Amino acid sequence: MHTLDYIISKAAREDLKHLMGSSTSAEQRRLLDVINLPTSLYKYTSINEYSVMNLKNNSITATIPTEFNDLYDSTMHFDTYKQKLEQIRRLNETAGEIGYEEIIDYEAANQLLKGSAEEDIFKSTYLTKAFRITSLSSNNKDIKMWSHYANNNKGICIEYNFRQNFHRLADFIYPVIYMDKPIDVTEMFENDPKIDLAVLSSVVSKFKDWEHEKEWRIVLYIGYHSNEKRIPVQNLPIPSCIYLGNKFIDNYERCKEERSEESEKELLFINEFLQYVKRKSISLKKAKPQMRSYSLEFEDIDINDILNN
Repeated sequence: MHTLDYIISKAAREDLKHLMGSSTSAEQRRLLDVINLPTSLYKYTSINEYSVMNLKNNSITATIPTEFNDLYDSTMHFDTYKQKLEQIRRLNETAGEIGYEEIIDYEAANQLLKGSAEEDIFKSTYLTKAFRITSLSSNNKDIKMWSHYANNNKGICIEYNFRQNFHRLADFIYPVIYMDKPIDVTEMFENDPKIDLAVLSSVVSKFKDWEHEKEWRIVLYIGYHSNEKRIPVQNLPIPSCIYLGNKFIDNYERCKEERSEESEKELLFINEFLQYVKRKSISLKKAKPQMRSYSLEFEDIDINDILNN
């Protein structure tokens, strides 16, 4: 089975559930079934040239995993050093039992083991470079993500419904599984059919400190021939709704008042975004902090009120 076919297969999700086993909760494993894909998934973003272009082109950007902000994101964890050390020990032990001297001496063993460590480091990121990934979330109220990914609350959060009309991208969407420690994929490479599982499990699992993001990923395999770090994913559903950060309108007013080159450029993109929303008749809501709580709620806002103001 080709890697691309494997990603969209039920077998891949069953393999992942079996692999995760007791190291994850039953609730997390349940999410791997396509039928449990959330009705709404959200993309936090700043208002810039690329986000506006994506909206106008009905697309989203998929990125090579090595560009992600998490140091361990999509890294593969091997221990072929330990594996080869055990193989050398068994080989020399067997030789001794039948009356021979050790087959691999100390110096040769050191060279083999050094090569294993270097190989592990190379493979840790190389094998996932054939993937391009788009990160989404099932939560549009996370105050950390509004700060980190939506330009300190001056950006937006776009809502998509990939379940509508059984959208073709639904089969490529996986939940991120949060774990205490990374998956050791060493033994999977002894059996070729498990290599796809080894790589896939590495791109859909993360350290549990990121659990608050409730991340879902569009996982695309494009092979090793492409050097493009970012590619567009076309034909997305039209956004169901777009949420404005709490500081969006204040920032819009600031850009209109200032005369700097930077603010005028930002204003251009904000105006393009607002015209897109008006043209497509997309619902808008604005984030509203709550009194006596560290939470967000949203209130409806009319596009014409923003433009006329």
